[in-house]
Amino acid sequence: MKPVSYSSLLLCAALLATPARADDWDDCRSTNPDKQMAGCTAVIEKRERPAPDLALAHRMRGSGYARRDMLDRALGDFDRAVELVPASAAPLIDRAAVLRRLAQLDRALADAERAVELDPKNVGGFLQRGHVRVQLREWDKALADFEQAVTLRPDNPVAYVSRARR
Repeated sequence: MKPVSYSSLLLCAALLATPARADDWDDCRSTNPDKQMAGCTAVIEKRERPAPDLALAHRMRGSGYARRDMLDRALGDFDRAVELVPASAAPLIDRAAVLRRLAQLDRALADAERAVELDPKNVGGFLQRGHVRVQLREWDKALADFEQAVTLRPDNPVAYVSRARR
């Protein structure tokens, strides 16, 4: 076996320490699912961006996992996003959606309620809480959440459809 030179080791170390490409952040926010997953993974692994950006990268990658029905991985990313920005409603709403799909309704409801507390003007919190309440068969409370979603965003068709189904 040929011995490895010191300069070769330095070159390998330098390559491993190379910061995330500038394009990684753009790719992370891309609408192309494959670019998004690769870009967000690179951003997350490098840990060079501020906490809100890292939280968004976890949310974007988590959404990609959720679309692929890889719910445990999605949940892990959403958990990390909540840790990074605990005062933000958005990652709580994302996590509530996955918890609801995993039938962890008590946890989903807690996340949706916390999201509504943090940002009472965010329609997503009311929609998620309404959907959880439907699964819990709390019809009146679900309808009230969907009504609030319509009030907040009369231009949001999801709020109307959710309300009509209940």
